[in-house]
Amino acid sequence: MDIKSLAAKSTIGLVGLGGLGAGGYYGISALNGSTEVQKKESEPKTPSIEEALRNEGYTLLSEDSQNNDSWNTILSSYKTVIKQHTNLAFENFTGEEPAGGATPTAVATLKQKCKDITVKDSNNKEMLKKARKWCVTPIDVAKLLKAKGFNALQTNIGEENQEKNEWTEKIKAYRTAKKNNSSIGQFVEIEDNAEVTPQNIAAAKTKCQEFAKILSHADTFETSLSSYEAWCGNKKE
Repeated sequence: MDIKSLAAKSTIGLVGLGGLGAGGYYGISALNGSTEVQKKESEPKTPSIEEALRNEGYTLLSEDSQNNDSWNTILSSYKTVIKQHTNLAFENFTGEEPAGGATPTAVATLKQKCKDITVKDSNNKEMLKKARKWCVTPIDVAKLLKAKGFNALQTNIGEENQEKNEWTEKIKAYRTAKKNNSSIGQFVEIEDNAEVTPQNIAAAKTKCQEFAKILSHADTFETSLSSYEAWCGNKKE
C-alpha cells in the first residue's frame, strides 16, 4: 500500500470517529432531555387554591342565588376587615358599590375575584389566605377543626368535674405559655402557682364556646382558630 492510500484511509478513519463522537454527544443529549422531561412529569403537581382549600376542610362558595346572603355577609366583613388588614384585600377592590349604580356590583366583583384566584397554584400563600377568608362557605372554628379530627373538650357550664384533669392541664399549660410569651391571646385569668379552681375551668369553657362560634370571614377567625386548637381540645393523633 502506497503512502497516499494509507493517508487517505487514516483521514477517513478520523472523520468517522469524529462523526461517531458527534452522534454520541447528540444521542446522550437527547437521552438527557428525555430524562428531564420524564422527571418533570413525575414531579407532583402543585394543587390549585381550590384543591388546597378542599384539603383543608373548606368548601368554595358557589355563585348560586341561594348563597346570596352568604356573599353579602362576607362582603360586609370584607369592607371592615381590610381597613386593618390590608394584606387581605383584593387588588383594586374596596368592597364599596360603584358610583352611580354602575355595574358590576360589589358582590359580583367579589365573586369574580374569587373565581380568578382559586384556579391559581396554592404556593401563592397570600392568595391562599384571601381565598380562605372571602371565597369559602362560611364555617365556624369548631366545625372546621372537627372535620380535621380535632377532639374538643366538653364545654358544659356547671359540670366542672367533667374532664376536670384535662381542663386543669390546659389551663396550666396556658399559664406557662402566657408567662413566656405575653403576646399570646387572652384565655383565662389565673395567678402564678395558684391552684386551678372550678371557676377557672368555667371561665375557660366560656372562652372556648366563644372561640368555637367565630366564622371564617370574621376579623378574629385566625386567632380564635389558633387559640381553640391550643387550649380547647387535642389534635388528632
